[in-house]
Amino acid sequence: MGYAFISYSSKNQAAADALRELLNGRSIGTWMAPGDIPPGKNYAQVINRAVKDCSCLVLMLSNDALNSVWVPKEVERAINYRKPVIPIQIEEVVLNDAFEFYISTDQIVAVKKIDRDSDEMRKVLRSIETCTGQEYREEDAPDTADKKEMNTPDMSMGQTDRPSSPQSFPEGTVLDGKYKILRRTGTGSDGGVYLAEYLKTGEKYTLRVIRKRLDDHEQYARRLSEEIRLLNSILHPALPYIIDVIQTEDSVITVMDRIDGIPFSRIIKEQGPQEEELVINWAVQLCDVLQYLHEHGLIHNGIRPKNILVRPEGRISLADFGMTSADVPFGDGDTASFGAAYYEAPEKFGKEYDKRADIYALGMTLYALVIGKDPSEPPYAIYPIRNVNPGISAGLEYIISKCMEKKPEDRYQDLREMRDDLINIKKLNRKLEKNKSGFFRLFKK
Repeated sequence: MGYAFISYSSKNQAAADALRELLNGRSIGTWMAPGDIPPGKNYAQVINRAVKDCSCLVLMLSNDALNSVWVPKEVERAINYRKPVIPIQIEEVVLNDAFEFYISTDQIVAVKKIDRDSDEMRKVLRSIETCTGQEYREEDAPDTADKKEMNTPDMSMGQTDRPSSPQSFPEGTVLDGKYKILRRTGTGSDGGVYLAEYLKTGEKYTLRVIRKRLDDHEQYARRLSEEIRLLNSILHPALPYIIDVIQTEDSVITVMDRIDGIPFSRIIKEQGPQEEELVINWAVQLCDVLQYLHEHGLIHNGIRPKNILVRPEGRISLADFGMTSADVPFGDGDTASFGAAYYEAPEKFGKEYDKRADIYALGMTLYALVIGKDPSEPPYAIYPIRNVNPGISAGLEYIISKCMEKKPEDRYQDLREMRDDLINIKKLNRKLEKNKSGFFRLFKK
């Protein structure tokens, strides 16, 4: 089992001690300075080694922490060693430039008190347990969730036939005695998507209905169970958090945090081509969240315009998934229910694929944004971007084209590389002006 490095200001000693006591009470190992530094040892060397060997860094975020001598260094080391950073905000703060850079893409959880009974702390504990290799304990699930065997949903179906259409729940239907259907908000890839109210508190949640299937039952059951398990193992501001799982005779229903936003598909349909600066901003955010998944050994498997939402504040959220472990090969048409064909990498219709399939789908999605048209609609063709939208720079055309290469080895191999090109787009433009050879390879194939 791993341990959590607790990064804090000494002025918040009481809160840090309370967190350590809570974690240790759940058999989660912790490391804190100065108590865990052996007498006579060099502080910097020991702390650096402790961060390097930890499973995650838990940041006690406060104004004192922002101004601390040691905390920024510890966070920087954690990022350098690619350790998950879990920020717990214990008071109102305004991030300075350094911390805005360090944790702007991390989900900051604000807590009023270090208390295991609060929903916020339960989310934090769950994330820490996942990072340190602990088994999440169902008895500690949020009261509003009443979770039941979320990691291994029962896929038994008896003699039930596969439904010919997504199961439909009329407005006012109460599911599991807890969730009242308010309205249907979408179709989803395998069933309906609904807005529902939790009767006990009045909170609004998103319900995603996933139909059970008979034709490939064993494989589908494995994938569905894996998706739910994976969603429960990650914590990122752009990803939904599963609250509950409900079983019906022919469906599995996941109850998720409600995400307010406008899908890319609607933006494309109503507004047409998007400005380059905005597309780059969205692309960088998508690189960040997909990189997070890839670093956790996951493939998203559902990147396309209708599954990406823009929140009111401009942040990106991913709404639908066909997610699976990157080390589990799939093939021979098993992507049929998990995405429109035009957003599927060519190799997904073969025997195996990897994280580069996400990069292809991302490129296709960005292509749709800059030309203002979904390529899965007539005339079903891909054109050089600047032939359709001359306002797009050569650099952005190059980035999108590189993502959309048919051969995985010709694409970006890592999203960090793509992100660097996006951030340094002006430099890339100058480079392309000097060397235009091979620029339009994609469109000559």
